[in-house]
Amino acid sequence: MVTRPQRWAVVLLFLIAGCNNNVPPPAVTVATRPVDMAGFDDAIKQLHGKVVVVDFWQTSCVTCVYEFPELVKLHDRFAGQEVATLSMNLDDPDGKNVEEKVLGFLNAKKADFTNLRLAKGQKPEEWMNKRLKLEDGLPGQCVYDRDGKLVQTFSGGGDYPDISDLVGKILKRGSRRSDDDKVTR
Repeated sequence: MVTRPQRWAVVLLFLIAGCNNNVPPPAVTVATRPVDMAGFDDAIKQLHGKVVVVDFWQTSCVTCVYEFPELVKLHDRFAGQEVATLSMNLDDPDGKNVEEKVLGFLNAKKADFTNLRLAKGQKPEEWMNKRLKLEDGLPGQCVYDRDGKLVQTFSGGGDYPDISDLVGKILKRGSRRSDDDKVTR
């Protein structure tokens, strides 16, 4: 026969076992979606009503890899606000193990937002030279207003404080567009 103190001891043990603070948080599972230029434009259009920040990067770009955590911080900073963060990987999609390499990097950085990558047949240089026109190369970031209009492009790295300020300005002014949105350096 189990006595009352023994029952309480069992209940207490279950409660203590359930209060283990050493349980790791759930792992972030990241996915990527291959896009061509039209698919990228559609991704931006689907975010109408939000300020959109896109980071263009490659796994072989040292500055891109170094600065990527700043995109994650920006995502966390503006969580719950009308801001969307996207990453657009520009690694050659026809390269060996590209998808695995990109996913491994994104999972390690806990990039739990929309992650796009070049679709098969897309050429990174066409994106960088024709589409993005990045003056200082990668990494590159584009900030779009709530209407999906490109407000400003940044390139070469070190721009996340300016990007954060620009996003804050756009959020404060509401939906009307202003020439004051751009950040001058």
